[in-house]
Amino acid sequence: MRRFLAIGVLTGFIASWGQSALAQQPSIIPRHGVAPYDVATTYARIKNYFAQPSNLPLQVVSDNPTSRTLVFKRSGIDTETWSNWEICNVETAHLLDTLEESVATVTVKVTPSASHASFVSVSAEFGATYALGSSTTDVACVSKGALENQILAAAGVPQPTESPTSGGSSAP
Repeated sequence: MRRFLAIGVLTGFIASWGQSALAQQPSIIPRHGVAPYDVATTYARIKNYFAQPSNLPLQVVSDNPTSRTLVFKRSGIDTETWSNWEICNVETAHLLDTLEESVATVTVKVTPSASHASFVSVSAEFGATYALGSSTTDVACVSKGALENQILAAAGVPQPTESPTSGGSSAP
């Protein structure tokens, strides 16, 4: 009987520690890289990418050419795209809840780098509202990096490639 009690207490401790560790994980993890273009060209490439309706349909929240900072936002993201972009650490009590609302806010900053290149930093903040019946829960989510990598690629930042022999990822 003591053994089962000890296992139960240990399991409870691990579960609660896991939840607190997830809660402490940062929700915004910036991605960055160097584009082989000057700052003006890189900034224009990013703006042009978002101007195309077939690309990521994000609306411009702010555009500051002086600091070369762009902020975009998208809400009502379909569940397939949402699950490719982020992961939400939903508490055990809310595992059966349904995604009601999803919002992504993306900040892109372009700064000069060596040899007439540009340093591009992309950060995305994700938030979701889950609901079960009339009860709702707001959750800060953590990026998987897919959205940021898509934007970096549009800016001209070389992306890692698959190595055919190792199955791993390597820089080009």
